[in-house]
Amino acid sequence: IVCCHRVCCHRVSCHRVCCHRICCNRVCCQRICCHRVCCHRICYHRICCQRIFCCHRVCCHRVCCHRVFCHRVCCLRVCCDRVCCHRICCHRVCCHRICCHRVCCHRVCCHRVFCHRVCCLRVCCDRVCCHRICCHRVCCHRICCHRICCHRVSFCCDRVCCHRVCCQRVCCHRICYHRICCVRVCCHRVCCHRVCCHRVCCDRVCCHSICCHRVCCHRFCCHRICCHRVCCHRVCCHRVCCDRVCCHSICCHRVCCHRVCCQRICCHRICYHRICCVRVCCHRVCCHRVSCHRVCCHRVCCHRVCCHRVCCHRICCHRVCCDRVSCLRVCCHRVCCHRVG
Repeated sequence: IVCCHRVCCHRVSCHRVCCHRICCNRVCCQRICCHRVCCHRICYHRICCQRIFCCHRVCCHRVCCHRVFCHRVCCLRVCCDRVCCHRICCHRVCCHRICCHRVCCHRVCCHRVFCHRVCCLRVCCDRVCCHRICCHRVCCHRICCHRICCHRVSFCCDRVCCHRVCCQRVCCHRICYHRICCVRVCCHRVCCHRVCCHRVCCDRVCCHSICCHRVCCHRFCCHRICCHRVCCHRVCCHRVCCDRVCCHSICCHRVCCHRVCCQRICCHRICYHRICCVRVCCHRVCCHRVSCHRVCCHRVCCHRVCCHRVCCHRICCHRVCCDRVSCLRVCCHRVCCHRVG
């Protein structure tokens, strides 16, 4: 409810993860989102937003489905029904990145059309987590998770997240992955970080007990075909995505894989944002090094700050980075993973 205030709606409404009842209703998204088909990445086009309940049956009309919509965060149980995501979502593991299976979206979450990109972790969507911090501060956007959040229910890990505070405790927030997280705590217990699932992670041992068997498997990936190719990108792993050329490199996300991004060496495994992968991120210089951290992607960032310290933020892990001191344990290149076990 706090999500789309007038300020928000009239300007840049429907934040990537936004779109709660009030947000997607006539008032909020109408002037900006719906009319301009914006509804940023998640909202849901004219037909969808124009009505009151975004992610519900209204969301995925034939028009939507046929166009391979099923917005990244959309698709709550109702959304993913036979009609909606028929061709893509439901049939596979997709269900839009966050999916929202029974376990994920508790009554609280589903009823309020939550399921923020990073949200929907059993713990995250409960009353405690998303209530006080995320939802109220319109956070839960990929970067959300303020100290309060992290210390409590584990939901933290901003783009470049995983600050000491975060990882030290309830790490494994689906995105984190620092030494402690990805190596011992994470994989063996609640693995499947958003970006996780590197060969080592997706093997029989790691994800077997938790990820693959449930909804996780890293948000969708890990189909035999996918995993074998080291894919497992956050949203990737749709047959179409993982086949042939695209996923071979690692990228492939609806949002990602912008022509510019996927064309060459880019696709740093997780980057992919219009701003990031297109202009800043995917320059040759950037790609060749350790760039493409969701937020970073600058020589300065990845080189001095990232790699030398607690790099491996969600995306790091390039030879240059691994070969040195940092990323070794979290990275996930063969060399890295084998050493850490």
